[in-house]
Amino acid sequence: MKRRDLFIKLIVIIVSILFGITFIFSGFVKAVDPLGFTYKIEDYLISFQLTQFIPMALSFAVILIVLEVTLGVLIILGIYRKWTSLFAVLFMVVMTPLTLYIAIANPVKDCGCFGDALIISNWNTFYKNIVLLTFAIVLFVYRRHISPFYSRKTKPYALVYVILFFMSICFYSLIYLPIIDFRPYHVGSNITKKMGEDMKHGDVYENIYVYEKDGKEKEFTEDSYPWEDSTWTFVELKSKLIKEGDKPEIQDFAIIAYQKDSNGLYAKTTDITEDILSQPLSLLLVSLSLDDISERKIAHIQSLAYFATKNFIDMYVVTASDENAIERFDKNIREEKLNYASMDELTLKTIIRSNPGVVLLKEGVVQAKWSKNRMPDRAKLNKIISKYQIGLENVPNNNYALKLLIICFVFIIPLLGLKWYDKIYLNPQVIK
Repeated sequence: MKRRDLFIKLIVIIVSILFGITFIFSGFVKAVDPLGFTYKIEDYLISFQLTQFIPMALSFAVILIVLEVTLGVLIILGIYRKWTSLFAVLFMVVMTPLTLYIAIANPVKDCGCFGDALIISNWNTFYKNIVLLTFAIVLFVYRRHISPFYSRKTKPYALVYVILFFMSICFYSLIYLPIIDFRPYHVGSNITKKMGEDMKHGDVYENIYVYEKDGKEKEFTEDSYPWEDSTWTFVELKSKLIKEGDKPEIQDFAIIAYQKDSNGLYAKTTDITEDILSQPLSLLLVSLSLDDISERKIAHIQSLAYFATKNFIDMYVVTASDENAIERFDKNIREEKLNYASMDELTLKTIIRSNPGVVLLKEGVVQAKWSKNRMPDRAKLNKIISKYQIGLENVPNNNYALKLLIICFVFIIPLLGLKWYDKIYLNPQVIK
């Protein structure tokens, strides 16, 4: 092999790995939380006044996630190199100017390209896409230097497997909860600490002095204002933000209690956030819309409310629904007593990706979370509560590394098995 060809092949290998890993990472962190990506798409549709397409946001989110991560895998494996490199160029040709417009217009602050795992600005997203577009062009121009990992006979099986694998991750995370939770309300998170933690570097402000002379106003800093010049007249003192500092990881966790007024109707009253976060144990039923909860789930909620009452645990229905929806829901609950509270819809979406969902808190620490399709029964809750009573329960761990290791193992082993079958039994010729 000539030195030039060797150099080109090395460049292609490096570019393939960088491009592929970026797409796999971007697709994977959204695949484990497709509902979160759906919310981001809805934000864009609202900003662009395309609300008529919101019902299709979830389907589009899943399709885009699977396409993105599949493209990344195929680029690294080197199969379907002509079509994958061409699609990579077309994809980046569309996304690059789009992200430039988003960076300029700034309709949504976070692009959402890396889900909640990595938050980057819209301008950084555009710069990233410039690099990826360059990579895609290199891969397309020098696609003949890409070495396929599979033969013509086995590469269709690899393609189908990759698509089905990541579709399965999406659907599992939709039916239950995100396999890996990158949000600040993950299991083991101390909400109280994340709300009030001391910031090492706060906002930096500068005092601006406004003075007037000869009918014209001028701004001065503390070092330059004319305090000795009587010809200037002081107008006002302003504070100007010159550097934005660190922010608490959780800023919008506020729970407002609902109580019945003199007419027997539910109305918002006081902030009970600190009360809930200080309780030894509290059970939160999180619901964006109470009207969307099925009768079967209401029966399960009644059972949970009965368990909470018997074990002296306060159970709260935390919702973004209005007073009328609460009245209708409360009538369906019948004999079981529940506490109702209001919370911002965006915060509820962030806490748990399910309507309804159940969250168990212990002194402000998230102990467990369950989706509507895996709500705990009395036996499961009783087992958890018993561990707390005898002091065996420690702070739970989200186990990012272990979950990621298991997913990688489950994904890679069949691909290696297919390669082994390809090599041993099919003995393919070199693909040209």
